Amino acid sequence: AEDEVGNRDVATGQLTIVNGGVPQAEIVNRAAEWSSSVVPLGGTLTFTCTVRNIGNVGIRTKGPEPGAEYSTSENFNSKEFYEEPGIFRIGLDYEGNSSGRVYPFRWQLGSSDELTVIEGERYLMPGQTTMVTGHLKIIDEPVMVMPYYWLGLIHEQVQIVEDRVEPAPISIGF
Repeated sequence: AEDEVGNRDVATGQLTIVNGGVPQAEIVNRAAEWSSSVVPLGGTLTFTCTVRNIGNVGIRTKGPEPGAEYSTSENFNSKEFYEEPGIFRIGLDYEGNSSGRVYPFRWQLGSSDELTVIEGERYLMPGQTTMVTGHLKIIDEPVMVMPYYWLGLIHEQVQIVEDRVEPAPISIGF
């Protein structure tokens, strides 16, 4: 290393990378199931999808756990599951989202009891498949009567691995 005034230093040593690799996941068949194509205002829209770790390293994830319910006036920050670089989650977004944040509703890849804990972090391990279900209680009138809703597989602060999965028009009765 050398600084701006010309000081130099050299350090040598052995470096061993453990559990290295690129995390890879998919929403199986890019498919999801929606509970209904019609939801009354105040009702709940539910999705289910299957996620698989298709890589050779564990995929780090965090809550809320599958099955958690959001309302349209909440997001992952209001539930205190803040965005974290490198974690994977399933996200739900919709047409007319004006929150300023893509995929404001996010869920952990699998329940905590089926994930592997390594140094306090939860991982979906290579080859492992899990089902993710999420609920959204629609309490705010959407900007249109029949907005599209869709899922995404998010590698937070890295990339949206799969975007706009299974877009479906959902009629909101109000």
